[in-house]
Amino acid sequence: MPSRGGMGRPWDHCFGLALRAVSLSKTLVRAAPPEGGGQSVCSRHSRAQGGRSAPACLADIMRITIIAVGRLGAGPEKTLLDSYVKRLRWPVTVQEIDIRKPHLDAGQRKKLEGERILAAVPAGAAVLALDERGKQMTSPAFAKKIDGWALAGFNGLACIIGGADGLSDAVRDRADLTLALGALTWPHMLVRAMLAEQLYRAWSITAGHPYHRD
Repeated sequence: MPSRGGMGRPWDHCFGLALRAVSLSKTLVRAAPPEGGGQSVCSRHSRAQGGRSAPACLADIMRITIIAVGRLGAGPEKTLLDSYVKRLRWPVTVQEIDIRKPHLDAGQRKKLEGERILAAVPAGAAVLALDERGKQMTSPAFAKKIDGWALAGFNGLACIIGGADGLSDAVRDRADLTLALGALTWPHMLVRAMLAEQLYRAWSITAGHPYHRD
């Protein structure tokens, strides 16, 4: 797990390297070519990244947690979200934060939502917060960012989508990256599907899959 407080003791660093080696060995086994021939994901990734070595395949073990405020019922948004989640090779978990306390004002609700959101972030995960004031990136740059998190030792990615009142300051401060999906304002329920599509696109770029075209 990456340290947020600087370098630790020498034996802590060695222990961390040992854990990385175990994770890499498991990745290489999982990414071996399928029976009957064909290319492994690692082979496609290496070719797509200009012949980079196997450690880049650590990106293949990223676990995605989408933490979103509100309940997404049946409808076109959920259908679209589910379709991309099923296509994505990274395991995805969706956690919904649903606070039914009508007596709270906007500030109180946002604070409580922020506490619930942060409590749902898995240990060892990089944190991505979607916010209209965040950084705008191209899809290849987003894919490279996820790849970098994996190589840095993060074992997952927590993607946070706020409610109608936005995100609390505590959530923004916790985020490793605050990202905007363009300058326009989008319905937060639709953003879930848009995020899932970009995650699938990032995976396709990393794996050398033809879904994404420059």
